[in-house]
Amino acid sequence: MRVILRKTVWLLCACLLLASQATAQILDDSTKQVYGPFSTRYRLERDLFNGTDTLYTIDTTYNAYHDYLFEYQNGRLYHNLGEMGTAMEPLYYELPETPGVDLGMHAFDGYAFQPSDVRYFDTRSPFSSLYYVQGTAGQQMLITTLSRNITPTWNVGLRWRRMSSDKQLDANNRDKRSDDHGLVIQSSYHTPDNRYWALVSFLHLNHQVSESGGILPDPGDTQDSLFDYEQERVRLSATASNRDKRNQWHLYQQFNLDPQKGVQLFHILDQKRHWDRYIDDEVNREVTLINGEVFRTATDFYPHVYLSATSTQHKVDFAALENTLGTKGRLLGFQYSFYYFRRDLWYDQPYADLLTPKNEGYGGATLKYFLNDSNYVETEGLYQLAGAYRFAGRFNTNWLNVEYVRQRSAPPLLAQSYVGNHFIWNNEFDYVRGDRLRGQAQLRLRRFAFRPYADIHTLNNYIYYGTDAQPAQTPDRLLTFSAGVQTEVRFGRFAEELHARVTQVTGPDVLRMPPWYFHNRFYYQNNLFQNALSLQVGFDVRMKGSYYANAYMPVTQQFYLQNDFLVESYPIVDLFMNARIKRVNLFLKLSQINQGYPANGYFMTPYYPGMQRSFVFGVHWQFFD
Repeated sequence: MRVILRKTVWLLCACLLLASQATAQILDDSTKQVYGPFSTRYRLERDLFNGTDTLYTIDTTYNAYHDYLFEYQNGRLYHNLGEMGTAMEPLYYELPETPGVDLGMHAFDGYAFQPSDVRYFDTRSPFSSLYYVQGTAGQQMLITTLSRNITPTWNVGLRWRRMSSDKQLDANNRDKRSDDHGLVIQSSYHTPDNRYWALVSFLHLNHQVSESGGILPDPGDTQDSLFDYEQERVRLSATASNRDKRNQWHLYQQFNLDPQKGVQLFHILDQKRHWDRYIDDEVNREVTLINGEVFRTATDFYPHVYLSATSTQHKVDFAALENTLGTKGRLLGFQYSFYYFRRDLWYDQPYADLLTPKNEGYGGATLKYFLNDSNYVETEGLYQLAGAYRFAGRFNTNWLNVEYVRQRSAPPLLAQSYVGNHFIWNNEFDYVRGDRLRGQAQLRLRRFAFRPYADIHTLNNYIYYGTDAQPAQTPDRLLTFSAGVQTEVRFGRFAEELHARVTQVTGPDVLRMPPWYFHNRFYYQNNLFQNALSLQVGFDVRMKGSYYANAYMPVTQQFYLQNDFLVESYPIVDLFMNARIKRVNLFLKLSQINQGYPANGYFMTPYYPGMQRSFVFGVHWQFFD
């Protein structure tokens, strides 16, 4: 794979160099080059599949630019372990994206590039961008993007990310907390008459995290006394680490059988490989507490030691080959697709004879009827005979969106069988059945936007990780109900954005979520120096209700139930400034300015404190020639 990747990078660089020698120029009436955001556009695969082939302009806005953390982007409601690059978990339950078998290790999914997010550019000139973030506690992120049209119908590009952060706990060991490399190489091609399209991408993630196990408290410590950060000791040694590595080849292609796009053939190919490694070379580590007691990692953190009393070196391998072949198009006001979806899977653990080849076959269809250009009714189905399935219906208008999903999901591979130094299980879980009904209204006046929503989930045979950090399944029914509102108000140069949500869970106490969530953003915005500088200054307040948040087990990368540590409600107040100077965007951010009031800090999950007060700045340059 390294050889393939190296050759692909060299080929891409050669193509970009070749393209730099000859590319058409855009000329205005004064014969000046006018390269810019409107001469560089991109498309997404889903739009091409849906028959719209929308071209998006490069985003030059700076609103919310200070939300550089993954858990805050794109409307996410996640929490991590308090430091950039650590394991993440959604605050609120969501149905799996697909009903088929998956690995079941998702703690680092948020850092992996996804094919659905890949931007396939169409440029009239070389496009490049540089995004850099630097903060205290060694927070650092660099993202570079390059793209160039080789011909008017063929584009190549890449996106590379480097991210790292230092540990904020345990001053005796100030090594890196996280170290991340991410890469996307993409190319798109279409024939001059647009009858044939091909989108291809290679996605890579190499994400390594030093695991601490959380703060190791001394007898008599209270939650508020655990915010000494650099002075706090941790449960695991400096050798404990997780490494998540992923490679994926993705190909989408379609062929129009008629110029009106009434009948099209399409094919989607995905080849995935996912490696997970957990290492701890000091399983027998001992720490003497303030009262003379001894904390032993082998017995007081790990539940069992089966294979080695000195070190743990465990790995899980997962691979998948997925093919989708079908027909689609748009006839008589209906947009349709019919397809066959095949998955071939491999799951391997070296400490047990668990090499598991498996295959799945599904039939799928979608049907969408357009009431007008923006309003539609849609149904979709994906069905495996006597197995998993997914059915969904949607109603979308300018003022109301309603969606219903019914899904029967296969249990994850990890939850079914696992053999390692600290856990051994072999389960025969039933399929998980879930229903989701979601509705959102949209009301927009001149300076006011109001979007109330409600969300209902019902779950049967829900799979969770219990207080022993091992998987279990409840036959009882779970019901979650959430209601919330998002508002935007603008008055003069001031603006306020609000998101408030309340959630209730009924049934067995195996699904923990905050009872309420609140986020308020208030800012002042203005253009200065004859519009040379656009400025936005304000503050964020984020807060959620107290609850027994899940603990984290790094061996299996799973969040699991605990009943001893109440994660208290705490307001997190951040000051920020976002600005744009011509084609350069930048931000300054001071996080948790209220540290010390009403407490010395806050916890994200048991024994993992949130980031202490810190200063971060970021800058984003975009070049169009």
